[in-house]
Amino acid sequence: MMTAVMERTLLAPRPAPPAPTREPTMHPYRRIVYGVLVGAMTLLAVATLDTFAGA
Repeated sequence: MMTAVMERTLLAPRPAPPAPTREPTMHPYRRIVYGVLVGAMTLLAVATLDTFAGA
């Protein structure tokens, strides 16, 4: 009994391997930079509300 792999001859072209998938990796420094930016924007928002709301 022959399987699908055994049916092709040795001279037949092989199927192309699947393209490597590149998973997005989050670099540690990017995470730190994003955290600092979010913190700075939060402080700016609080300071703006404090100034204009007169709290």
